[in-house]
Amino acid sequence: MKNLTILLGAILLGFVIYSSNTFKIYFYPEVFFSEIARVKLDVTKQEEKVSIPLTQNFNTQHALLISVPDFDTLAYFTKSNGTLNYEFTSKGQILKKGQTLPLERKNMARSTGQSSLVVLKFDLPMQNAGKDLTLNLEVVQPFIIFEKYKHQTYCIVEPWRDNP
Repeated sequence: MKNLTILLGAILLGFVIYSSNTFKIYFYPEVFFSEIARVKLDVTKQEEKVSIPLTQNFNTQHALLISVPDFDTLAYFTKSNGTLNYEFTSKGQILKKGQTLPLERKNMARSTGQSSLVVLKFDLPMQNAGKDLTLNLEVVQPFIIFEKYKHQTYCIVEPWRDNP
């Protein structure tokens, strides 16, 4: 009986460790940090709108990034104007709404062939959200810094990399 209890405890402990975000970050980072959405949005055009259906793969903080197809473009700016209104909706209800963060160099993320700026951070799962969770975005103040990339800007949603 004692051996069975130890075996069941070990199996349970293994399952808890395997299910944790920390385990997935260290052993499966390409899965954990993969994009859950990539949608084209011209952030240089006022009143441009997009709706992004969100699926939750992990219980963690996520980020909304504006991305352009150039690695070094954003490396030399310090601050810039540009604002998006955002709205999280589910089951016909608005769960949360507001405006995005100001663009700052410290919120820059780079990967092969692209530069991105974080404009919003949020937690998934979102309280009271159903499987139809949607992020609605509208350009309120155009992002002048991306003028060179008119019609080439994307909004990306992915787990945020500062998580432990």
